Amino acid sequence: MTPRTVVALALVVLVPLWAYTLLGAGDPYEAVVSTVSVGVIVYSLYVAFGPHEEADDHRSDADTR
Repeated sequence: MTPRTVVALALVVLVPLWAYTLLGAGDPYEAVVSTVSVGVIVYSLYVAFGPHEEADDHRSDADTR
């Protein structure tokens, strides 16, 4: 999966999460905590597997010999 697909999937996952916590459990605190948890997980996966800048531009002269 691409990082954009994962972010879109995470946004789709929030809908049933909110429906369960707000309509089923009835506790807004659980909805907030669950949303933050999903956000942290998606952000960490995006940082770990997302697009990165090339590190070749930051080499010193000693590395090229």
